Amino acid sequence: MRKLMLFCLGLISALLVAESILRLTESYVVRDRMSAGSVIENDPEFLVRNTTSGRRLVPNVRVTIKNHYLSKRDIPVSTNSLGFRDEEIGEKVQSEFRILVLGDSITLGDYLKADEVYVEKIGKYLESNFSGKKLQVVNAGVSDIGLAEEVDILEEKGLAIKPDMIVVGFYLNDSRPPHGFPIDIDYRNFWRRQSVLIETIYRELVFRKWVKENNVNYRDWSRIGNKNWRQDPGQFKEMIQATQYDWGAAWTKESWISVEKQLERLVLLSKKHNFKVVIVCFPVSYQVYADYSENYPQTMLKNIADKLKLEYIDLLPVLRDFRQHKLYYDHAHPTVFANDLIGKEIAEEIKNKL
Repeated sequence: MRKLMLFCLGLISALLVAESILRLTESYVVRDRMSAGSVIENDPEFLVRNTTSGRRLVPNVRVTIKNHYLSKRDIPVSTNSLGFRDEEIGEKVQSEFRILVLGDSITLGDYLKADEVYVEKIGKYLESNFSGKKLQVVNAGVSDIGLAEEVDILEEKGLAIKPDMIVVGFYLNDSRPPHGFPIDIDYRNFWRRQSVLIETIYRELVFRKWVKENNVNYRDWSRIGNKNWRQDPGQFKEMIQATQYDWGAAWTKESWISVEKQLERLVLLSKKHNFKVVIVCFPVSYQVYADYSENYPQTMLKNIADKLKLEYIDLLPVLRDFRQHKLYYDHAHPTVFANDLIGKEIAEEIKNKL
């Protein structure tokens, strides 16, 4: 009995140490406040509600994301009553111009402070063009969603603010269906919400199961950074194949059928509600840093935009011009410097289109 007690005490101590270490190194959310009656779940990136229509940010919350896995910083994030990462939005006045920005985790930017995200930078660089008028740029981004969900969010909540312009921050995996990635996991019980250790173990198990069920060559996927993709277009194509469930999907013709369908929805909404649409294409970091040009997704998206008479902004050229700088935290998420660069580029393009 004594040995069993010692074993249990040792095991509990080890688990507590592991929990403490993970709380210093892993991303997790600390809730500052929440709206009464809200059901919220602990997500490594943000607090979300998984609805029948997909992922949505929980309205009226204020949290701190500890040790964000991208920026390694503690990031305060708050949402308004619409579930947008923005201030509360009042009634629109006659002299006001509103821009609603749709997108995924790049647009949400929950790894940076709100004023560091490109959405806020657009407003900063556009202000001089709106002297005498009020300009409001609203962040409607949500992590791990695709273009279909972004248009859904516009219909559900975005139209209520009466936008004059919609900016779509399009990333190369946005043709993927909602809940298409292993991070989109079911309801989190009490223990998973309270323990970073339990949540980390659970997510690893779910990810491994997803890899097995989808016949994903995880070995190739995990070795992407070791490939000579900078100089060798052939190895770049191997990366595309390995990431077919993520950004590599943008090199398949089938994915663009889905993209065009959703953009057609957006066009119909723009005509009905009288707003302009600007499509902004975010490249994967490997396109930016390659020694050659690989722009198949950008070409496909531009063709669709031209066909539907939508304004289009390609960020690949401007980012390649600054590739001597650190532009990414990983393969997708821009640094503070890159967010400023992107916001300025979008603002300049919008000035020319107004």
